Amino acid sequence: VSKGELVNADPPYVPYNTDGFTAYAKDGFGLSDHKWLHNCLLQCKNRGAHVFLSNSITDVSKMIYGEPFKVISVGDSIKSTAVVKGKRLEGLWKY
Repeated sequence: VSKGELVNADPPYVPYNTDGFTAYAKDGFGLSDHKWLHNCLLQCKNRGAHVFLSNSITDVSKMIYGEPFKVISVGDSIKSTAVVKGKRLEGLWKY
């Protein structure tokens, strides 16, 4: 990654409830993976890239990534397993 390039990370979400989907990979995408990603994004920022991340807003995601730059309300209507449709908050982080 070079100065001026754009990095947009949209990893599996930090679970916002007990049944949050994280099984995109065989071994899932756990908290240690999120911490690793955060460090990679900091390195990209330090190289002069424009870095953004989207994820769920939870106490854990704020602990790892800090406070989000922007908060939006989204619906669960596009989830394949969404039986109960509802709203939840997601965040955009700007490094």
